[in-house]
Amino acid sequence: MTQKLTINIVGSSGTPYTLNIATAGEDLHIYCTCPAGENGKFCKHVGQILDGDFSSVCDSSDKSLIGDFMGSPHAKTTLQNYAALRSALETQLKAEALAKKVAAKIKKEMFGLISPRNSE
Repeated sequence: MTQKLTINIVGSSGTPYTLNIATAGEDLHIYCTCPAGENGKFCKHVGQILDGDFSSVCDSSDKSLIGDFMGSPHAKTTLQNYAALRSALETQLKAEALAKKVAAKIKKEMFGLISPRNSE
């Protein structure tokens, strides 16, 4: 059985957007009308909802509906997969930040090898 929910949210600039949430089998689908969502990209509004942050939801009565929706067995698999992928992404971003620091240090050492200060 497919369930659907449409809610209004407010973006960081105060622009209102619509989130369409639906279950299909064990899958959860969320679409946002913000520019990122309209272009098929993952947006921060969807991320907020998946993280359980309903602060941008316009109608307070919708907050409990979303909570019930996200707590349904249909959303469980998607939320578990999202949490695992988010954790993997955070790990990757930390690794990239460390790699950039190491690369900068190596570049500095390389420059030190050819710098006029070191030639006599």
